[in-house]
Parts: sequence; structure tokens; C-alpha cells
Amino acid sequence: MKRTFKLIGIIAFTVIIGFLFMACGEGGGDPGKITITNYNGVSGRFLGGVSNDTNYVFAASAPSANFSTFNGVSTSNNPITLNVYKKEGGVYKPFSGNVTFPSNDLWFGETTTQNIFSGFPTNEWNSSAVITITDGNVTINFGTQMTKH
Repeated sequence: MKRTFKLIGIIAFTVIIGFLFMACGEGGGDPGKITITNYNGVSGRFLGGVSNDTNYVFAASAPSANFSTFNGVSTSNNPITLNVYKKEGGVYKPFSGNVTFPSNDLWFGETTTQNIFSGFPTNEWNSSAVITITDGNVTINFGTQMTKH
């Protein structure tokens, strides 16, 4: 009898763990957002960004692993909002966590084509301040936190 209750307990525990894993899913969900204010580039172009190690990207949609598609966001809007993605297992997935980037670690490029890496950047910026993403979100003031090159 004692053995039966122990077996039932183990089965119940296993079922609960299984349900918890199913509820968590594969990650994903909605990406965090970078809101860009005081944009000093050209309106009507496209903007995207990356961290120096390319583990984080800021774009309209998740890029392909080799960046053959990396769609920027139109610079016609003010403020400009980019989605945040993080590379996990070679694939870019929506990111909604916390991360701090040191000064000079983030790069943004503006191009005339929506696919950022299919055209030559007309303008480039890098971070001149520490940038912290909290719960996937941050506002970057291009006038004070970025340096145009």
C-alpha cells in the first residue's frame, strides 16, 4: 500500500512538471521595444541596429541567422519603434528580458532599402552611453545617447 501511494505521488509530480513545461512553451512571445526619440537621420529611410557581438538585433522583424533578411523600420515615424530580438541556438527570437550594453556596444544603420544589409548605410550611429533594456523595453534619445558617424 505504501508503495502504491509513493508511485501515485511520483506520477502526479511528473504530470505537474509536464504541464509546467507545456505552459512555458518554446520562448518567443512578443518582442520588447526600443523607442527612438530625437532621431537625427533622414526621414523616409529604414533603420535597424545590432549589438557588437550580433547577439541582439533591433529591427522590424526577426532577421535570418545569416542576416540575408534584416528588415529595418521606416524613419518616417517619430518616435521610431524597433523590436528587440536575441540570438538563441543560432536563431533570433523575441526578447523581453533585461540586459545592459556598455557605451559603444550598440550600432544603428540607416539605409534606403528595407533590408538593412542589402544596401550601404547612409548614416551610422553608435551608443555613446550605457543602454539598459528592462523587461525588453528602452527609450534611446539619439540626441544624447548616440554618436552619428
